[in-house]
Amino acid sequence: MKKIYYGLWQDFYSLSWTVRFAVEVIIIYIVLIFVIGILKAIFRKFKLREIGIKLVVVIGTFVLSLFGRENQWAHNADEGLVIWANRKMQLPVTGRQNKLQMLIGVLGCMIYLLGILPDTSLINYLDDGFKDKVCVIQQSAQELEKAVSEGYQSYEPIITWNEKKQNETKQAIKIHLDKKSEKVYKEVSSKSKVVAKVTKKDKIEYQSGFKKVKKKIWLKVYLPERKIEGWLKGEAVEKTQVKELIGR
Repeated sequence: MKKIYYGLWQDFYSLSWTVRFAVEVIIIYIVLIFVIGILKAIFRKFKLREIGIKLVVVIGTFVLSLFGRENQWAHNADEGLVIWANRKMQLPVTGRQNKLQMLIGVLGCMIYLLGILPDTSLINYLDDGFKDKVCVIQQSAQELEKAVSEGYQSYEPIITWNEKKQNETKQAIKIHLDKKSEKVYKEVSSKSKVVAKVTKKDKIEYQSGFKKVKKKIWLKVYLPERKIEGWLKGEAVEKTQVKELIGR
């Protein structure tokens, strides 16, 4: 069972974050709807809803009898309580359940959009305070993902879509840093999001892609231990290796 579970995580991590997060939100939505359905069946079978409404009426009537036995307002309140209970007993649950499902769906969509927002250009239009809060949503989701999938690296993937990725990884060229540490960016720009920080000890692989921007070389790299892709400044890599890679 572990092989299947962690093997699927191996394949799952080959997908982009936006796709992974969408799948995770949909799964959570389905689980919540399933749990709500079970609770509804339990309430219906044991008539817990009706029992709860009757219990409210009994308690309400008892309290009113204590504080207002001879007052007209108490009798009116008691009658109102009975009318409310009758309406609740006759009110169908389906309509409320559909509204609840819709509410959960809307909240799920909002959380998904906020979770992928840091990976879009729209994040640059937000003020720093709100930007930090949005990034926390993504970081929290990714930390939860890592906690649930901890140990998956020791297992083989299950689905074949990761086979191509594995072959590319085996044939990949290892990057040798010329600096003690450097940042890996999401886009070919120092102003773009930093997806990782690397040192000479980290395994960095060249992804057979480079760009030249304002006379500066950027190399497309992959961090297999963290399953992260990004762009690394050519000036951070040994000069001889940069020349070799560009000449290929």
